[in-house]
Amino acid sequence: MNVQVTTREPQTFSAGCEPPRATLTPHRDARAALRGGEPAGVRSLNGDWRFHWSPNAAHPPPGFTAPGFDDSGWAVLPVPSNWQFHGYDEPTYLNVRYPWAGYEKPDPPDAPVAYNPVGRYRRWFDAPGEWRGDRVFLSFQGVKSAFRVWINGEPAGGGEDSFTPTEFDVTALLRDGPNCVAVEVYRWAASSWLEDQDMIDVCGVFRDVFLYSVPEAHIRDVEVRTELDDSYGDAVLRVRAWVRGGAEGHRVTVALHDSGGGMVGGAAVAVPPAEEAGAETVLELGLPVTDPLKWSAEHPHLYTAVVALEDAADRSVVAYGLPVGFRRFERSPEGPLLINGKPITFRGVNRHETDPDSGQALSEESMLRDILIMKRNNINAVRTSHYPNDPRWLDLCDRYGLYVVDEANLETHEVRKTLPAGDPAWAKPCLDRVRNMVERDKNHPSVLLWSLGNEAGRGDTFVALADWVRDRDPSRPVHYEQMNAVADVYSRMYTPPSHLEEYGKSGDPKPYILCEYAHAMGNSVGNLAEYWSAIDRYPNLQGGFIWDFADQMVRRPIPDRGGGTYLSYGGDWDGGRADDGNFCANGLVTADREPHPHLHEVRRCYQEIAIDAAGPGEVAVENRFLFTNLAAFAARWSLTADGAVIASGEFGRLVVPPGGRTTLAVPEWSAAPGGREGAERLLTVEFSLPEATPWAEAGHVVAAGQVLVEAGRPVPGRRTGAPVSVAETDAAITVSSGGLEITVDRATGVLAYRYRGRSLIADGPVPNFWRAPTDNDIGNGLPTRAATWRHAGRDRRVTGVQVTDHAPDRVRVEVALTLPTEPAASACTMTYDIDGGGVEVGLELRPGEGLPEIPVVGTVLTLPGSCAHLTWYGRGPHETQWDRKTGALLGRYTSTVDELFHPYVRPQATGNLTDVRFASLTDPGGVGLTAFGRPEVEMSALRYTPSDLEGPRHQHDLVPGETVTWQINHRQMGVGGIDSWGRRTLPEYTLGAEGAYSYAYRLEPGVVAEA
Repeated sequence: MNVQVTTREPQTFSAGCEPPRATLTPHRDARAALRGGEPAGVRSLNGDWRFHWSPNAAHPPPGFTAPGFDDSGWAVLPVPSNWQFHGYDEPTYLNVRYPWAGYEKPDPPDAPVAYNPVGRYRRWFDAPGEWRGDRVFLSFQGVKSAFRVWINGEPAGGGEDSFTPTEFDVTALLRDGPNCVAVEVYRWAASSWLEDQDMIDVCGVFRDVFLYSVPEAHIRDVEVRTELDDSYGDAVLRVRAWVRGGAEGHRVTVALHDSGGGMVGGAAVAVPPAEEAGAETVLELGLPVTDPLKWSAEHPHLYTAVVALEDAADRSVVAYGLPVGFRRFERSPEGPLLINGKPITFRGVNRHETDPDSGQALSEESMLRDILIMKRNNINAVRTSHYPNDPRWLDLCDRYGLYVVDEANLETHEVRKTLPAGDPAWAKPCLDRVRNMVERDKNHPSVLLWSLGNEAGRGDTFVALADWVRDRDPSRPVHYEQMNAVADVYSRMYTPPSHLEEYGKSGDPKPYILCEYAHAMGNSVGNLAEYWSAIDRYPNLQGGFIWDFADQMVRRPIPDRGGGTYLSYGGDWDGGRADDGNFCANGLVTADREPHPHLHEVRRCYQEIAIDAAGPGEVAVENRFLFTNLAAFAARWSLTADGAVIASGEFGRLVVPPGGRTTLAVPEWSAAPGGREGAERLLTVEFSLPEATPWAEAGHVVAAGQVLVEAGRPVPGRRTGAPVSVAETDAAITVSSGGLEITVDRATGVLAYRYRGRSLIADGPVPNFWRAPTDNDIGNGLPTRAATWRHAGRDRRVTGVQVTDHAPDRVRVEVALTLPTEPAASACTMTYDIDGGGVEVGLELRPGEGLPEIPVVGTVLTLPGSCAHLTWYGRGPHETQWDRKTGALLGRYTSTVDELFHPYVRPQATGNLTDVRFASLTDPGGVGLTAFGRPEVEMSALRYTPSDLEGPRHQHDLVPGETVTWQINHRQMGVGGIDSWGRRTLPEYTLGAEGAYSYAYRLEPGVVAEA
């Protein structure tokens, strides 16, 4: 046991605040601290408070802080809450500009005065009689933006850091019997210049409020730190305790317990006399621990350290139970960041604290929901963008296993070139925010990096902040994207995959982290696989954090509907005085935590088991976990022919150590019967949980992959060989065979398709070269740049329709078209090869000179509204894109046109399916059409046309059509995913206008099952 005793003078904090400390719950005995039971020394003040809202802070009601003030006419507001979610004031959403931009433009440090609402809170409480003689503290865990507090009419102090606790020693202000607490909260203050985060701006007392008591002699703060030896085996638990209140004759004890409550070890040290009155005594203890279980996101093993202050009679005066995770995080001499000696990869997301019904006032249940979604989708890290999160979030990260980049509440985006920079007037407030974060969160094993803030510029201030953090906590590296020279990691935002390649190849040993990337706004997160192809190859690339986890939205009643709600965004509140629209909706999940299609891509790209083809009859499996053998999972395989399973089996438990690789043989490949001759054969391998875990049920698939066994030929369809007849008039060409009748209109070039007297196509196929613009399209100017393609198909001019080939059992009709594109017209040819079984549709596009990229090359068919059931063989079961299909396996899937429609926050292109070999769109009786790709196509089937989806702000503005719009395309350009304000889709996923395009598909009456 190592013991060090030091003292320090008490620090002075403005406005009556106590020094920042770790989040600790005081118990009166060590056993209660170990059990985590109800603490005797804590009294919650959550609940109903009297509340008065005013649009301006200049004139508070006279005497409102005094106990005798009559607040019976005030409203009641729950605490914690944001008052905008209870009918007071309106939210504001701006990305870069400060939230008061719609009202006035003050200069720092002035706060707005033209419109600056204030909320006034009052509550009565009783201090328990058993607290008499104790020190009593009042703790506010989060108040936005600035506030002042009075107890029984006497000022207690105030606070200005919205996202860390502010605590006051109120011992001298309390009375016997009922006590009155009054709080005044300002929406914006001078401190708000340091809080220009990209989020919906709301305010109020939004985190817990409570009183706690400790004896006069007590432990004010505790720090635990684990030190692993160089073999990452044995450890020393370092404990530091700040003792107050004349505790001479007392001792500090430490007892370490395992997860079952068993005693692992203990230590104790006597409290020496204080050198000066009022000084804190800092005691340090070292407890050796032999080969403890190590903490990581893969295996979040936790111990409990009970730190107690005992009096001379060995009675526990105050005790704290702290979760301890034995782990060592460091930068190796070679450069990479290591967790317990292994190079870490952050498969991360950024996460705002947001809920559509409660704003930033989150329940623990909602936090756990987010944790479970992350764990189930292979997300192992989270950045607390851009402020310290509720401490309960970190507790859950400790328990369930997530790596955390903890970020200070510091952002000055709009004025970052000048503030805080090197301005000494802002240096102390910035340091306060960083210190508040570090002191509060220092004991969490999940916290691996300290981030100095976000988009707050550069300057000497950040040099000083980095120096302070390293001096205070040398066990964690420093992150700050705006000034990598002062950070321990190289961090970038929204850089393209090619930049990662360049950095990886450079060999620069400084670890590279994308603190924000893959902007997930609307239909996005394309080219994620390109990012991870680079990250997986270069050791100096250590992952990244997608922006962001969940859409930020506010649930509101649908205007003028008389019922129903919708998820609103910027511009839906306060008359749209100043807003940045739906730029707050960048999530992998909706505000209600339903997955967007791109979450499936993240899950696959983030999985830590790689499955690839190794050779004929073999598949390679690589274990990318750091601490988990693949024997922990159940491995199974299935073999498909044209998407139908023809054989399956289990590998059992594969013993593949972390970082290892193995090759597997599946002898059933060659012998498995089933499928047509020439069918496409694929092997799918899945790894799943054999037993339930705290975050997922048994059977949950943690990784999957697919390899091609045998390349197949396209499904031929049902060419009957039956004779066909042709009838030509000035208006149309009609081809008939048995119950099939197909007519080509000479004026429009489209088909009338009838089978057994029933019309299966109401209109089409119409050439189409446009999609409803995605948010990324709008951000990079595609709707203007490529506008010439918007109506090119609709406004086509037919220049010729003729039979070009006529045999007894087939007819070819060729339609020549001119497209009115600018600056040069384009040529298009539609061909219809008709036989007794159906028609093969071909399209050839020859773009004119000097044209922009083409959003889509394809056709649109309009089918009866009853044809709403879709079955397909392609990637699925969710929407995929050309540059976002890694997360979908090839197989046979079923859905409906309503289910296939994904409701992005702002209506835009949706429901696309890629690599479709064949598909059927039918009514409930099975009547409809089957399309066969030649060899494959992309498609969507919706109750909306591309024009329907272009323009409305919200989903409730859409009116479903009475028909089904079936797009069968050669290809749609990728959705992109680098950012949403300028970056274009990568060239390899762009349809350039420099060359010709041609594709084909076959349409037959019936369903896939008949194929």
